[in-house]
Amino acid sequence: MFQALEGLQDALDGDLDAEEASRVEAQLGVAVQSDRDEIVTLAEAIHGYMQEGRRHWSAAAPGRWERFVLRVQALGLRFGRQRHRTVISVLLILWVVLVVGYIAILIQGGANLDSQVLRWRTPLIGIQAAVGGLMILAILTWLAGNEHRGLRFGVLGFLLSLVGLQTFYFYLSQFYAITSTLLQLACLQVLLAYRRWYLNG
Repeated sequence: MFQALEGLQDALDGDLDAEEASRVEAQLGVAVQSDRDEIVTLAEAIHGYMQEGRRHWSAAAPGRWERFVLRVQALGLRFGRQRHRTVISVLLILWVVLVVGYIAILIQGGANLDSQVLRWRTPLIGIQAAVGGLMILAILTWLAGNEHRGLRFGVLGFLLSLVGLQTFYFYLSQFYAITSTLLQLACLQVLLAYRRWYLNG
């Protein structure tokens, strides 16, 4: 009953949210089963007051993660659609350049390449070529104004790189794979954020 009375203070101040109200009502449910009539009467009176004020309760306060997501979204939207679009264009072009450059290095079999990388050179070139192809399609459709399709190809390219390519790199070099994976996840989030904020899915 004491805990219910503490919650009632928030109700009187107008600070009670739906989650806190449910907690108070659960405590009142215990109080009405008391052997003392005055406690039962008080609990029923408070319950009646709570029912009257139900329409004024706010939604439950967001948790830390929800607040963090809302802050990131607010910052991203403040950054602006045009700037966000430019960042994506640069990312896609840069990724194609990196993929083409790395394929060229793998084909030449440079002396500075790890022996493990050279051993897996053929599947690495194949996956990199597929990623590069998807990224080229992404750039062409993106710059042509078809944002939905451009993002779809870009997301597929990053996902193929993350799932297929990073599996090989993790086998060959854990540190390189983790670093590269985090970088690609960040790039992928840039694309997904644009779709979520401006293209509604």
